[in-house]
Amino acid sequence: MEAILRKHFWVVYLALIALGAYFAARTLSELIAAKIPVPHARPARAVAFAPPPQLPRSIDWAAVEARNIFCSTCAPAAMQDPAADAAAGVAGDGVAPSEPTKSTLNLQLLATLVSARDVAWSLAALYDPTAGRTRVCGIGSELEGLTVTEIRERRIVLLQGSRHEYLELGESGNASNSPTQVPMASAMSPYAAAGRGTDELGAQIASGVRATGGTSWEIQRSALNRVLTNTTLLARSARIIPSIRNGKPDGFRVVGIRPGSLYSLIGIQDGDLIQAINGLPMTTPEAALEVYTKVRNASHLSISFNRLGKPLTHDYVIR
Repeated sequence: MEAILRKHFWVVYLALIALGAYFAARTLSELIAAKIPVPHARPARAVAFAPPPQLPRSIDWAAVEARNIFCSTCAPAAMQDPAADAAAGVAGDGVAPSEPTKSTLNLQLLATLVSARDVAWSLAALYDPTAGRTRVCGIGSELEGLTVTEIRERRIVLLQGSRHEYLELGESGNASNSPTQVPMASAMSPYAAAGRGTDELGAQIASGVRATGGTSWEIQRSALNRVLTNTTLLARSARIIPSIRNGKPDGFRVVGIRPGSLYSLIGIQDGDLIQAINGLPMTTPEAALEVYTKVRNASHLSISFNRLGKPLTHDYVIR
């Protein structure tokens, strides 16, 4: 043990030297720190913030409504009295502007085709007893100085200046000058049908349709008239969608056929593409309405259609 201490005693000397150097450096640091003056800390200043302005609790909404929020320099618009405007409108021609009156045109509304997708596709067929011809019109068409503004299921609305007039389905504007009238008395209106039940009306229609072969039927004219004069019932029986192929119209597709409707009774199935009736093409709404006006009194109908890519023809005898 003594030999080991003698051999490594230099380690003890090294530790003593390091310890002495540490204390010397510590003493020198204390002496230098004592000579340096301590800076005085500045007291923190209190910063005062102004309180936010108090907004008024009540708002003058009348002033807000009178001004234009999109134009700060615009003067408030003068308030109009609706009662005074209505009185002025009635005093002008004796009729409120929003209430159309029955038209005096010597025209008879035969049929309407109302498009829920685009009003531009809505059309109306009118019969002119003076000229003895049927004409088809759409929104914006001119009729003896009046403009067609609306086409509804059983009515069209016309505009003459600021005055609105209307023509009802199956009626003429001037009854005294129109000897030709559609026999509406024997036809059940859609409102009467709703009151008595669509099942009863459907049974009456079904009793007037009889299949005479695989592609031929016999239809009683009374049953056909019940359908043609009930445009609401006809519209609810199925959906008629214009078909476009290669950018061109090629007919009307029948979808959503209801069981017991005239479509199902005469052999039309869901998805059938009707292309012609009695050889007349069904390519546009105008053509379809022209076909309707021509075949409504025909004694024989031939419907050409496409079913799953296969051309078919059904024949119907109207008695």
